[in-house]
Amino acid sequence: MGYTHYAYQKKELDQKQWAGFITDVKKVLKAGEGYIQYESEVKKAPVANKDKVRFNGIGEEGHETFLMTRISKLEEWQSKRDDGMVFNFCKTAQKAYDVYVVACLVLAKSHFGDDVVFLSDGDIEELQDGVKMVNELCGYNAALASDKEGKLRVVPAFLPVEA
Repeated sequence: MGYTHYAYQKKELDQKQWAGFITDVKKVLKAGEGYIQYESEVKKAPVANKDKVRFNGIGEEGHETFLMTRISKLEEWQSKRDDGMVFNFCKTAQKAYDVYVVACLVLAKSHFGDDVVFLSDGDIEELQDGVKMVNELCGYNAALASDKEGKLRVVPAFLPVEA
């Protein structure tokens, strides 16, 4: 299938938590100027608002669009788990915008906790640049770890960085 990041999310994410998430995502998107835009061939700014986050790499450095919505509308291609969480994915093929996708997923897991599940074809080492970006831009202390089954998990980012 190719190098892909996967997420499950609750059908409707909390609006107050979403606002905090968007504040942090905007920092990531600003850092991505020159690397990301609305769509690989559409020269509009990435979107981060009360409803969604959407962006892709630029031109040949784009692949599939990263899209996360606060309220999931189950599309024909999407599946839903027994607990109601909705499936989504973004295949980046490890192109330059991958780090911004990873950063947004780390932020989502940090802001929404168990309401978001983040999985990846990448191993912990391949995802570190996205974690580092979150920590540097947002002043957090996020980390990635594997659980006992080897699945990726995000250690909460809301621990302030030691001065």
